[in-house]
Amino acid sequence: MNNLTISEILEYAREDFENSRVTSLHSTSSILDNAESLIKASALIELVEVFDCGSVGGFGKGYKGNRSLESRLEWLERKYQE
Repeated sequence: MNNLTISEILEYAREDFENSRVTSLHSTSSILDNAESLIKASALIELVEVFDCGSVGGFGKGYKGNRSLESRLEWLERKYQE
């Protein structure tokens, strides 16, 4: 079994988040492809949030951003950067 670090989980979340942006810009991309990437990113971000503070939605100690997925991801990346 592989153990992933928080930073690695956030890297996967960033990759999925960016993939959702890219697929939304291409008319040939399926809306389902975009949704799949965004759902994966959201699930990974929420996993780290639960680990970090016990809840989801950007309520960790010191968080001052809005509740957008991107804002929450950026804050967690800064908090757990290696």
